[in-house]
Amino acid sequence: MEENQKFKGKYRGGTVRWAKWDYAASAWYFVTICTKNKNHFFGEITVQPQNIAVPTADTEPQNIAVLRATHIGQTAQDCWLTIPQHFPFVVLDAFVVMPNYIHGLFYFDKPNHEFQAGNKFGTQSQNLASVIRGYKTGVTVEARKQNIEFDWQDGFHEHVVKDEAEFNEIQNYIINNPQKWVDDCFYM
Repeated sequence: MEENQKFKGKYRGGTVRWAKWDYAASAWYFVTICTKNKNHFFGEITVQPQNIAVPTADTEPQNIAVLRATHIGQTAQDCWLTIPQHFPFVVLDAFVVMPNYIHGLFYFDKPNHEFQAGNKFGTQSQNLASVIRGYKTGVTVEARKQNIEFDWQDGFHEHVVKDEAEFNEIQNYIINNPQKWVDDCFYM
């Protein structure tokens, strides 16, 4: 690639956004947001025994994988839960904070929004990018206050959920993600 194909000295790929989609529209969105260099800022996955109310002879003890969160990991969880306070049209569903990324599933509830095909150049507010930008900023500000060396990977991955079967599959994937941590491509 030639020098004139760089932006701020970095090679830039094409957009991963769905060109004909209005990212301010009512829809279910699945996002993944990674830490810079996939560093494990948020904590570590640990296996803990799950409490079983009344064990029986045929009941096997169950273990559950959970994030033992660092301060910034707890901040990442807390900030996620406050998204609807800043963006009242966002309805949260399943999410998980992992050692070096976050998966989240949420709905934009905008019944009066007029769908506009494609992304428009200009101020980005009340859309998916503004929600993620606000979330990333909230976590980063708290890290700076605590003098924690922390940064996000540029951008984020998104997917517009197309139907109920896909929604259920994504929701289960998020919920079960900690159990599959050692097989995760981000496990290092």
